[in-house]
Amino acid sequence: IQFSFKNRPSLRLGDYAQIDFKTKWHFDFRGFDPPRVNPPGVVTALPVTPDTFLLTMARMGFKGNVTNYIEFEVEREMRRTFSNNHEYHPWKDNYVNVKAIPFLHVKAGKFKIPFGMEENQSDEQRDFAFDSRVSDTLAPSRELGVMLHSKFLRSARLEYQVGVFRYDGEGSSIHGVPTGDRTYAGRLTGQPLRLIS
Repeated sequence: IQFSFKNRPSLRLGDYAQIDFKTKWHFDFRGFDPPRVNPPGVVTALPVTPDTFLLTMARMGFKGNVTNYIEFEVEREMRRTFSNNHEYHPWKDNYVNVKAIPFLHVKAGKFKIPFGMEENQSDEQRDFAFDSRVSDTLAPSRELGVMLHSKFLRSARLEYQVGVFRYDGEGSSIHGVPTGDRTYAGRLTGQPLRLIS
């Protein structure tokens, strides 16, 4: 058993398992001049005097693997613990991924529906602090489901994802209530010009 803190706290059990502990925090600061919002702002659900400091992300969790065949992740949003910000879906990525064979991996649990390029990127890969308005409106985000996926061809140039999900995603819900039934989604991504680059 080995514990290290190189990039993040990590617990390693020989060559059989590894658990990485992680946390993500995002604070916003904003100010207005003049400091008060016009009365019509109340109609748009804005407070008369908006908050100066906002806690927009406070996630804690862990991820890891057992041998080379099983990956897992557990993540929860904790904003309501540290602020008055209401979170309708506090549980984020909570899944198990089994690498059955090189061309077939099975992912089960709660994760992002394979729809929308920007929505399916991790927070560390985005160019901006927030998603575009189009992604927020159209992308379904996370949902409970099962998905078949894998990367194939030399250098993993192509990737497929096909899954079935309980509802139509958290991004489509209204105040935490789903707006659709069972959802099917799939996508195929690749780099067709990689051979000549």
